[in-house]
Amino acid sequence: MKTTPLFHLGNVPIDVTNLIIGLHLIAGLVLSLTTTSGATTAVSFLAFSSSGLLDFKVWTLFTYPFVHTIDLWMIIGLLFLWVFGRQLEGFLGAKPFGLLYLAITAFSAVAMALLSPLIGDYFLVGQRTIHFAVFISFALVFPNIRMWFDIQTKWIIIAVVTIYMIQHIGTRDWGGLIHLCCAIIAAFAFLHYLGVNSCQNAIAWVSTRVVRKRNRLPKSKKTRKAKTDSKEIDRILDKISESGFDSLTSEEKRTLGDNGSNQSRRKR
Repeated sequence: MKTTPLFHLGNVPIDVTNLIIGLHLIAGLVLSLTTTSGATTAVSFLAFSSSGLLDFKVWTLFTYPFVHTIDLWMIIGLLFLWVFGRQLEGFLGAKPFGLLYLAITAFSAVAMALLSPLIGDYFLVGQRTIHFAVFISFALVFPNIRMWFDIQTKWIIIAVVTIYMIQHIGTRDWGGLIHLCCAIIAAFAFLHYLGVNSCQNAIAWVSTRVVRKRNRLPKSKKTRKAKTDSKEIDRILDKISESGFDSLTSEEKRTLGDNGSNQSRRKR
C-alpha cells in the first residue's frame, strides 16, 4: 500500500514511518557518539519515569522510545517498523498512523505511572515494546494475511506475545510485562476507535457472551424456584390426603391458594 509523503528530502519521499525511523537513527547515533556524562544528561532528560512525570516532565511521555544506542535490537525494531508500519500507514493514513504511534507510546507510559504504587518507579527507555505494538497493530488490521511459513498473522502474533509474556514472567520483570500489556491495549483501543473490523468484532463477541450469561442467570433461578414450589405442593397435597384440609397451617393454605391462582392465570 502506498503512503502519502509529508515532504520530500531531495528526491526521497518522507512519510510518517520514514520520519520516525530517521528520528530513531539520529537519536541512536547521537547517544552512541556522546560522552558518558553527556549521555547520562540526555537519558535523564528524555527517559520516562513516574517520579519524572510528577515533576512535570510531560515530554518524556513521547521521548523515551528515542533513548537508545545503535545496536542489533534497534535495527530489528526499525526493520519491523519499516515493513509493517508503512503498510499500516498506507491503510490508515498518515495522521491516524502518527496518532496510533503516539497513543501507544503515551498511554503505556501513563498506565505505568498510575500503577507506580504497585510496581514502583519504573524507568522506560527504548523502542522495542513500542515497535512490537506496531506489529500487533498490523496483525489486528490484517489478521488473515499469510506470512512466514504460510501462517496467518493472527497466529504468529499470538505465539510471539505468549513467548514475550513468558520471558517477562520468567525474569520477574513485572514492569516490562505491564508495559507490554498496556501497549497492546492502547493499540487495540485506538484501532477500535478508528473502526477496524477485527477490534470491533472482538468487542461485539465479548459483549454477546456477557449478555447471554446474564440472561441465563434469572432463568436458572426461576427453574430452581419452580422445582421447589412443585415439591412443596406435592407435600401439602399428601398431607391433605392423610390428615384432611384442616390439618394445614396458615402458611401451607396460603401456598396452596397462590398455586391455584397461578394455574388459573396460565389457563386464561
